[in-house]
Amino acid sequence: MGALVLDCFPGRPAPPEYLDVVDSKLLQPCISSFHEWKPVGNRDCEQCPVRDLTIFSSVEFSELQDLHHRLHVKKTVLPSKKMLYCDGDRIDRAFIVFDGWLILFRTLVKGKRQIFQIAMPGDLLLFNSGDSYVVDHGAEAVTGCTLCAIPLDDLSSSMNESTKLSKRMTAINFYSLVLCREHLVGIGRKDAEGRIAFLLLELLYRLRRRNKISAEELTIPLTQEQIADTVGLSPIHVNRVLRSMQKKKLLDYKRKSWVICDEASLAEIGEFDPRLFTALTQ
Repeated sequence: MGALVLDCFPGRPAPPEYLDVVDSKLLQPCISSFHEWKPVGNRDCEQCPVRDLTIFSSVEFSELQDLHHRLHVKKTVLPSKKMLYCDGDRIDRAFIVFDGWLILFRTLVKGKRQIFQIAMPGDLLLFNSGDSYVVDHGAEAVTGCTLCAIPLDDLSSSMNESTKLSKRMTAINFYSLVLCREHLVGIGRKDAEGRIAFLLLELLYRLRRRNKISAEELTIPLTQEQIADTVGLSPIHVNRVLRSMQKKKLLDYKRKSWVICDEASLAEIGEFDPRLFTALTQ
């Protein structure tokens, strides 16, 4: 009797665990078509401007040199609108965003897309304990990006030996889970204005922590279509809501930047609690 094969990822190439014969070209990561990955020097890690935002923020300088030799970190540049990896790719490394923005998303069979994470400098992508695994989503560069890649087995073994790294990873996972719950509640129960208000304030607070903005000016490289795919609306609906917010003097648009005119009112509309968000990003 033949073995039963369950298609866990409909419409995508099955990984080797599910099929005896598979076209290996279908499973090649998108990253194989990019620029060559270049080794990162120890001094680069010590002087990294986003280290305090990464999993390595709690690592002392005295430990960093030894850790650097074990992790085999490499760096590359990803052009705007290019894929870092695709749904169904087999990945054997984690990524840290050094510079730029990416969107992480799932695309349904009929072409509808849901963006579930907007990655900024310092964010960790795709950590999984193990040698490699097949991803169930894609990642695309919104702007030109610089990324550092760390082999999964190197990172896993380092975490097993370092309590600081393990605790930091736990905190990052907890933060991601809380933010995921907030977005789920928003898409399920908030109106369009509430969803967009929450997203704008989330981006505002994240950029503030990265010292990327001053006051209430919010420069985001996302298109209205990408905002729509993040909050579960149509681009036309997003455009109407943003115009309505401008008329209510909640927002203003100047020199390709959104200016938050009334942060308190936006927080009330989006049910955004700054205290919770600040605590999560410590």
